[in-house]
Amino acid sequence: MKLFLIALFCLVAVSPAIAKSDPPSPAAVASPAATIIPADITAQAHQTYIDLITKKVDHSQFNDAMNALLTDAFVAKFATQLAPLGKPTAFEPIRQQTVEGGTAYVFRVTFADKEQLGWIFSLDAKGKIAGVYAKPINP
Repeated sequence: MKLFLIALFCLVAVSPAIAKSDPPSPAAVASPAATIIPADITAQAHQTYIDLITKKVDHSQFNDAMNALLTDAFVAKFATQLAPLGKPTAFEPIRQQTVEGGTAYVFRVTFADKEQLGWIFSLDAKGKIAGVYAKPINP
């Protein structure tokens, strides 16, 4: 895996159990689970990933706690770590979980070189982005 360090944003609305868990292996994913994440949430999670790797952050989409972390330097570091993978070739919804203050959504992100990331994207009760987390998936 090319990635040695993955940036962790504030997981304000994500329970510690989700943040600490490994993303599911490709073989462990049941396709019915993917259908529970609405298409608009999948599109928002995907666009947020693209925005972060291209350093085009729309701060109005994030809650106050996330905005406190989203300095230019922090976003640049995040992009430096993940941009080398390129744009995703697949952005697969895996599951969602209601957590205190919002909902966490888990995705499998696949790239042209077949590398994969687990992408946790959380929204608070007001619909603002409350956390994102990227972690390599080991095949």
